[in-house]
Amino acid sequence: MKKYTFKYQEKLPEPEGRLQEEVLEKFKILQQEALGIFIDKNNHFQSCFIENGINGSKIMLGHKLQDLESGGKVLRGRQIESLTECFLDASNYGIMGAMQSMYSFDQEKKAQCDKCMYEIESRDGRDVVMCCARCHNTLQLKER
Repeated sequence: MKKYTFKYQEKLPEPEGRLQEEVLEKFKILQQEALGIFIDKNNHFQSCFIENGINGSKIMLGHKLQDLESGGKVLRGRQIESLTECFLDASNYGIMGAMQSMYSFDQEKKAQCDKCMYEIESRDGRDVVMCCARCHNTLQLKER
């Protein structure tokens, strides 16, 4: 696979035209929001994407694309993420995958934990099975 070479770290291309500047400003606002979402979720999940490697990022990106197909993330019949947040999450998963392909991280194996849970199965729309991305333990959540 071809290795990516950074092109724009020292200087960005100049935007052309008024519309381009407006779009660029909106893009910067959304990049800032995506960074905030990444930091917020990383505080909770403790960089578990590093331990899962590039395949973990691919899997989570695939889940996010499924959420986008349905118009936002829905859990137990309730929408818990907007379409905008799903797009921003997808962008972040893409960047996490790019980090995995560009950099090597020191991976510290952790003992059992409950910080990095993600949904792996939903049964009859009520019970949800969660899996820990670090230790792969499962937890079944029952609808109240």
